[in-house]
Amino acid sequence: MDLSDRKRKILRAVIESYIQNAEPVGSKAIVENAGLGVSSATVRNEMADLEALGLAGPAMNRVFSRVRALGVDIDPAVYTVEQAKEAFLKAYRGKEGV
Repeated sequence: MDLSDRKRKILRAVIESYIQNAEPVGSKAIVENAGLGVSSATVRNEMADLEALGLAGPAMNRVFSRVRALGVDIDPAVYTVEQAKEAFLKAYRGKEGV
């Protein structure tokens, strides 16, 4: 799957904000913090596209936040949901000694 640079930046901003704040992030906050130079409507459209691709939304944010909570440093713009789940399971097994 090939994402545009703007979609990658938005995805990174969404996930990093969620990880830091443990709350969903709106398009206005992304516009203010990510320095994309686009309107919040454009960000909302891009976020809808990312969610349709399965790359954003509540489920994905939970996966990344759980991985980070276990102390695994992941880059949300690089990892897929499946890779994040694998990192979570690996970290969880390491913490539990399984």
